[in-house]
Amino acid sequence: MLIKIRRGLSSEWQSANPVLALGEQGYDVDLMRVKVGDGVTQWLSLPFIDKRKIQGVGMDFVSIAAGVITPVQHGLGRVPDCIEWYFQCWQATNSYAAGDRLYSVQTGQPNIYADAVGIYVTLPATTTLLNKGTSTSATLTRARWRLTVKPFIYE
Repeated sequence: MLIKIRRGLSSEWQSANPVLALGEQGYDVDLMRVKVGDGVTQWLSLPFIDKRKIQGVGMDFVSIAAGVITPVQHGLGRVPDCIEWYFQCWQATNSYAAGDRLYSVQTGQPNIYADAVGIYVTLPATTTLLNKGTSTSATLTRARWRLTVKPFIYE
């Protein structure tokens, strides 16, 4: 018994937009990805059977003051499945030297929100920080923030 998988270029699949039979596989040669038919759904509405992690446009933002980061359009076309973020803070006043790295603790984390269009981030007005390598802490109202945000979808 010979099994042949239906195949075509992305442009061919898009223009034809066929309905694959139940269990029939279709291979997109350009994307090297496979869809499986259900007998009723057209090609463009079928999901690919492999899940790929696709990164949208993120942020890498450094600020000398707390406040609101301008929204960034992520380009994913839907709400991200997950958002990875990394938050750092440095202080150059009081007993700390310029550039001392401080680790943030539970209070004062950034608020990160995403919808189908963009990512919205609000930095805290103050944050409680733990000094690197010691148990001392400080509440800061002005510091140097670095926030890296990466939105992802799986399709």
